[in-house]
Amino acid sequence: MRIFYSVLIIVLLLSNIILGSGSSPFFHLTPQGIVKGEDVNFEVMLTPENSTIYDLYLFYRQLGEGDYNTVKMDRVGYFYNATLLTDQFVTGQIEYYFGYEGELGEIGTLPDMSPQTNPFVMRVAPVSYTH
Repeated sequence: MRIFYSVLIIVLLLSNIILGSGSSPFFHLTPQGIVKGEDVNFEVMLTPENSTIYDLYLFYRQLGEGDYNTVKMDRVGYFYNATLLTDQFVTGQIEYYFGYEGELGEIGTLPDMSPQTNPFVMRVAPVSYTH
């Protein structure tokens, strides 16, 4: 499944580069199908043209909270990963964005514009109990 996901990301990334429809040095898909209590993996892929990113951070909060929490992401090749435990969240939505530091003091975010007020949103489903 991981190979399929990686191939899908590469295909979408290449189509994005060919069409020239984005200036972001990253590619990210919002995690889907998350149930409260499960771990969720956030993955970001660098584009080959911009592999000079040194640190990438995940900023996240539960919908309605004021402040974002921060996790430094781990890098393996062109991929950055971070895992969150969802049992700490009340069922609902998690807002998040990414911030990075690059060479020569370059900083940026994903999404590019107003990430704190226009973050990615991930839904967390309630736990299903069967009797």
